Amino acid sequence: MKTKIFALLGLLSFSSGACYGQLIAHGSFEESASVPTGWTLTGNVNIWTSANGINPTDGTREVEMSTSDTAGAVPAASLESFLNLSSGTLMAHSGGVEPGTGSAIKQTISIGVGDVGKFLTFNWNLITANHTSSTERDYAFVTINGNASFFKLADIQSPLMHDGDNTVFDRETGYQTFNSFQFTSAGNYTLGFGVVDVDTTAFANSALVVDNVRLSLVPEPGQWSAIGGLSLVLFTVARRRFISKRG
Repeated sequence: MKTKIFALLGLLSFSSGACYGQLIAHGSFEESASVPTGWTLTGNVNIWTSANGINPTDGTREVEMSTSDTAGAVPAASLESFLNLSSGTLMAHSGGVEPGTGSAIKQTISIGVGDVGKFLTFNWNLITANHTSSTERDYAFVTINGNASFFKLADIQSPLMHDGDNTVFDRETGYQTFNSFQFTSAGNYTLGFGVVDVDTTAFANSALVVDNVRLSLVPEPGQWSAIGGLSLVLFTVARRRFISKRG
């Protein structure tokens, strides 16, 4: 019985780990010093640590992309070309307002048969120095294979925005988790992350912070309940046997 309990506990541990997922190569950005290792970039892209006022969600480093043209951000048309987006895509997601400058990173990954059904998961935080203008709509986004899948994460007018602790960017969405894209077939996929300035009537830079990019099974709430229930059952059985032997 003892052997069976430990075997089940091992299986539970493995299942929990599998649900959490595995990192994509260089998805934690821990190997990077100033610019991300293993990723192609355009614009103003940096590696940030807690010294920049933002705490990474795993490890000590994360990637930051900004809309600052004075720091190297590129025009929206260049972002679209870099991410293999059709001309006008970024404006289509900005309410019809001509977008300005931004930055992005990308990486092509290979999804094998064993990865089919998994989800793209990562942590993100949209931060901005703008906290007065209602016309600014700078936004963050993720793409998979260019226009094939485009997800707007948030803009700086999002209800998620609140005062932050960062000394450069005053407001932030706070760290959010993305898990809205599922890989339904094997093959090569190009992941893109970016941020773009929208409406430059008020000068204020924004940035997207990304960390912990991984593949995950993302179980449904019912599955988490089942895992939790199994944990409780195994703990109860083990405890009773322990008490019985001591008695």
